[in-house]
Amino acid sequence: MGWLHTCFGITFSVILFAVFWTGTLTVFDKEIDQWMKPELRIPITDNVSLDEVVLPRLAELDLLPLSAVWIGMPRERVPVIRLHYKDANGKAHEEGLHPRTGEVLDLTDSDAGSEFFFRFHFMLHIPGILGYYIVGLSALAMMTLVVSGIFIHRKIFQEFFTFRPQKKTRRAVLDFHNLTSVVALPFHFIIPFSGLLILITSYFPWSMAVPFEGDIKQLDAKLAAYEKPVIKPANEPGDPVGTLDRYIDRANSIWRAQEGEGTSDPDWVAIFNVNDAKTYVVVERFFANHRVALGPDQVVFDPNNGEMIDQFKPLPIHAASNWLEGLHWIQFDHWPLRWLYFLAGLSGCIMIGSGLVFWIESRIKKAQPDATSVRVVRAISTASITGIILASVGFLIANRLIPKNINLDAIHRHELEIWTFFFIWALTFVHAVVREKSAWREQCFAIAIASVSAVALNWVTTGDHLLLTLGRSMWSIAIMDSVILVCAATALWSGLRLQRRLRESRNVAVSIEG
Repeated sequence: MGWLHTCFGITFSVILFAVFWTGTLTVFDKEIDQWMKPELRIPITDNVSLDEVVLPRLAELDLLPLSAVWIGMPRERVPVIRLHYKDANGKAHEEGLHPRTGEVLDLTDSDAGSEFFFRFHFMLHIPGILGYYIVGLSALAMMTLVVSGIFIHRKIFQEFFTFRPQKKTRRAVLDFHNLTSVVALPFHFIIPFSGLLILITSYFPWSMAVPFEGDIKQLDAKLAAYEKPVIKPANEPGDPVGTLDRYIDRANSIWRAQEGEGTSDPDWVAIFNVNDAKTYVVVERFFANHRVALGPDQVVFDPNNGEMIDQFKPLPIHAASNWLEGLHWIQFDHWPLRWLYFLAGLSGCIMIGSGLVFWIESRIKKAQPDATSVRVVRAISTASITGIILASVGFLIANRLIPKNINLDAIHRHELEIWTFFFIWALTFVHAVVREKSAWREQCFAIAIASVSAVALNWVTTGDHLLLTLGRSMWSIAIMDSVILVCAATALWSGLRLQRRLRESRNVAVSIEG
């Protein structure tokens, strides 16, 4: 078990740290979106009328016949109306509408948290299926590490209460590794397990099609018909939908009658078979009563007569799958649990990083400190831990420095932000190779400086400093700035500790030589 734990830990530690780090960031992905897209900093609006805000906008659009229009309702974490549609040429569009005026917002072109960090978390920003498989293997390795770690550390409860930071580096790091491993042990197992189940059809795309003799089209048809009735279009022109508010009210009435008061409102409203005589409206919610399970509950209406056509609720096995998805994605509104997820994710990062540092210190003790193998592993470790953190902060800085309306041929603005992330990350590898033992300390200082700069740039470019956002209850921006400043303070403290350790080791070496 010890050999297995070490082998899997060293092989997958770099990927696991990157996946855990970006996964931890995506706990607050919508808050990152608001920080990187200042146009989203809108006070939440109650009693939004889609009839007044969305339907006039749809009347202006030349929509693709028989297509679908999806409308995302504004929420505290996403305070705008999201409109998804296809134009007459079949090109997909996504717009953000102001919830009070219906104005089409000129959003900053940024992939931000819910795109870049989220996709990096499960596919490493690698095109195609390769990234999925690499992350999947890493998830299996993580589950193996958790189980083998339990066997290795038999005094698991004793180690939970044991932390000796005053001891030598190897002992202190091992205590830190054990502590962070035990404190969130169930989380460290269930998160990779649920992630594997969520993407199981990506790893084994043929598995669900087996009952249909491998016919993917039959599978897709059955899945589509399972969640909502598939009403074939009449292929005759029909009147545009005249109201959406009435269907939202009726869906809420149905849910309240079945579940009681306090039932949550819908998250999405969709119009299918656009401009056809057999168009229909779907009112959908995902997190009823703030439950963990990721819905959906749906009520389907016929706009021609206003009658309810169908109501969908997941069957038990589907509900179990939805619960695991919701547990992993944590998109429901529960702030204490969201912070626990964030802290548990950070404990996973610390667990992985401290395990890698312990292994390096062990190799240094057994081999020559300047051996090539030690230097290589130290450089990779430095860049994979402090390097990706510095690259993430650089990603935020690039968002504030790159002009909003920059115009480059064949290059989108959000691509420049992503390139900045990978460029800084690559530079940290080079720096770690060149600076060797000093790289940890210097990159910690760089993270501290960059983090303070990111908060300052947010203030300069938007006028939203921390005191202002706290005073105006702009909690998403206040949380972002506060977390970034905590990151700066932690990095500065770590850098000073490393500098003191280096100074002490040099003094010991000088005294020995003397």
